[in-house]
Amino acid sequence: MNKVEQALVDSMEQVLLYLKMNDSNSEFTLGTDNLINWFKKLDSRLEKKYEEIGRENFLNIGNRNVEIYGEDFFSNKDELKKILIGIKDSHFSPGIKLKLGYFVENFSTVLDWKIEQLISHVIVVINDTECPIDKEKLDRLFCDMIPYYSGFNIIGSYDALMHYGLFSMKSVCSAHLELSVVDEEIERLYPNCEKPCVNRISTIVYSDGYVYPCEGLVGLKNAAIDKINASSDEMKIFEERRKPLLEWYKDGPKLENEDIIVESDELPYYCRKHRAQLIEQSKGNCF
Repeated sequence: MNKVEQALVDSMEQVLLYLKMNDSNSEFTLGTDNLINWFKKLDSRLEKKYEEIGRENFLNIGNRNVEIYGEDFFSNKDELKKILIGIKDSHFSPGIKLKLGYFVENFSTVLDWKIEQLISHVIVVINDTECPIDKEKLDRLFCDMIPYYSGFNIIGSYDALMHYGLFSMKSVCSAHLELSVVDEEIERLYPNCEKPCVNRISTIVYSDGYVYPCEGLVGLKNAAIDKINASSDEMKIFEERRKPLLEWYKDGPKLENEDIIVESDELPYYCRKHRAQLIEQSKGNCF
């Protein structure tokens, strides 16, 4: 197995998990037990891949991360805690990604779970200035995180980070918290000239129960590579769909129609073209 194939296996270790509550707001749409069982299966699949590669040649064993994000996923903390424990039992390190307001709202739980090592990393996203919190209070919250700042990252737009005074906060500067400035406007508009999907392929578990290899393909079920509680017949289909991933990883997907209309501007240019092509191919073919 060459380095590219090894890197593709590495992408299986990086899981993005999108959680959403059901209509009654009582449980997650994916089902707690179903999700935990899926992670057990992924753990077994990775073990087989390690044997194929040779453990002594695989540098990232133990670097298996799950980043949890979504809609109001702290609504049922008991179920969320079960999921975190299930993820850890499957030898993954769970973390959470949440907007500033949601972080402030659930701060005590986030801190407790960080102390208990239920979550390994926390990512706070600050892209707007609408959170009703003053800078001093925010500084105090960040101060409480300082003893556990390893794995605590803050990302956002320059204007938003400036608005809350992040660049001059004592808590941020003294603890060397990681600040990442993201210019979404440039990322959105500037055409992606690099076709290979090397930095984009991962394992994305979405709230519809399907697993996608790229954020740009989320929601396109004809591009899904797995499914929570997939049947044996479905697994055969998913195995076939995984085959192009190696080619995408190295060279990017082939676009049959360069003039195809792009239906979204929220993704890099080349990804938008690929998504539009798959939508065209899926018409009249529901799975």
